[in-house]
Amino acid sequence: MTYYLQYFPTGGTLKSLHYNFRLGASTAFNIVNETCLALWSVLSPIYLRYPKEQDWLRIAAEFEEKSKFPNCCGVVLGKLIDVTAPKKSGSKYSNYKRYFSTNLLAPLPNNNTICPFFIIGDTAYPLHEHIFTPYPGKYHDFSSIQKNYNKELRSVRQNIEKTFGILVKRWRVLSGSIEANPDCLPYWGIILATVVLHNFVKSFDDPAS
Repeated sequence: MTYYLQYFPTGGTLKSLHYNFRLGASTAFNIVNETCLALWSVLSPIYLRYPKEQDWLRIAAEFEEKSKFPNCCGVVLGKLIDVTAPKKSGSKYSNYKRYFSTNLLAPLPNNNTICPFFIIGDTAYPLHEHIFTPYPGKYHDFSSIQKNYNKELRSVRQNIEKTFGILVKRWRVLSGSIEANPDCLPYWGIILATVVLHNFVKSFDDPAS
C-alpha cells in the first residue's frame, strides 16, 4: 500500500519506484494492479454506483438550481489520458492530437431510466432526444437565440471540465504518461481506481455527494 500511495498522488514512474523499493519490475506492476482491482471492487459499489430513479430526480433538481437547465441530469464529457503505448500496439492508442492516450468518458445513462430527462454534450456527440448539443456552424451565422443557447451550454460544460482538472491535480499519475503493461497492469485499472478514490476522498468534503 505504501508503494501504491506514493505512485498515485505523486505521479512518479513505476520504473523509478521499483528501484526505490528494490522490487522487480513485474512485481511492481502486479502490486499496483492488485491494489487497483481491490479498490475498484470495494469502493465502486458505494462511490460509483449507478443512480436510482430518486437519485436522478435529485440530480436534475440540483442541476437546474445551479445551471437553470430544467430536466437535465448532467454533462457527458471525455478526457484523453496520456499513456505510454505498449510495444507492437500500432495505432491502437494514437489519437487525433498525435500522441498516445486512452479516453476517460462519463458513462451515458440508459434512455429508459432518465426519460424524459436529458444530458448535455459537445459537438462530438450527435443531437438526440436525450442529448442536447450546441448548434454547429459559424458563430456569425447564428441567431441571437442560438448564440445564447450555445453560450449557456458552453458555460455548463466548462464547469464540469473543472472536475477533470481537480481529478488530475489530486492524482498526478494522470497528469503524465501512464506506464502500463496490458498483460499485468491495464490502463483502465489505474484510471478506474483514481476515479473511485477521488469520489471517496470527496465524500469527506461533501458527505451528501
